[in-house]
Parts: sequence; C-alpha cells; structure tokens
Amino acid sequence: MKLKTIPKVMVMTGAARMRQPSVPRGLFIAVSKKYGKLMPVSAATSLEDARRIGMSHVRNTLAASFGIMRANSKELVAFNYPGNVFRPSKRDMRIAVQKSGSFKEPTIKGARLASYGERAQIKSLKPMRIKEYKGVIL
Repeated sequence: MKLKTIPKVMVMTGAARMRQPSVPRGLFIAVSKKYGKLMPVSAATSLEDARRIGMSHVRNTLAASFGIMRANSKELVAFNYPGNVFRPSKRDMRIAVQKSGSFKEPTIKGARLASYGERAQIKSLKPMRIKEYKGVIL
C-alpha cells in the first residue's frame, strides 16, 4: 500500500509577508527604496500614473528616491521626471532621486526634508526630549 505524501505548508513570517502580490500584465508599479531594497508603493495602469504616485510619495515621506517597474518583472523602466526637482541616481539612471534644497532657495522646488509630512515623520521618529532646568523638569 502506497502512502500519499502531504504537501508542505509554507508559513510566511516577517519580510516574506510583504511580498508583492501578482498583478496582471500592463500595470506599472511605483517602487521606493526602504532598508536598501526596492519596496512597492502602489500599482498604476499607466506609466504616467505610476510616475505621479512615485513623485508624491517621495515628496511627502522621508523616502528620497523612486523607480517604476513593470508588473511581473524585476526590471526598472526608464521614464521622464522634472529636472528641477529630481536628478538621476548615480548608480542606476532609471531611479529618480530628490534634489536637496532649503527654504532659502526658492528656485529648487524639491527642498528635501522641507514638506510637512517629512517633518512630521522626523518628529515621530525622534525620542521625546525632557527639558530640565536647575533640577526642575519643564
């Protein structure tokens, strides 16, 4: 009598859970670097929509760069982006990196770390400081 083999069940834990679900062809995925890896931000039906999603993600969060991938592919896609706000990455020309700027330079619209969302994320990540003056906690 032959015994049936039971298929192994894969238990997904940690980073394996964050795997990107399969999506139909023709879609584009905006990706951003997080912890040194490209993580999906959102999917879009056109290259223009994916570019707009990636640009808004970079401008409103602490992320500094984004790229666009085709669905079901590991290859990045070349795309156009505004030169006054973004520049090409030094390692990969298909990744757009936000230019650094400041409040004093109005010509650079990028002004990295200047938007409200970026400042809010920085504040939430910093530990609260306790101010003390002559032994009294303020």
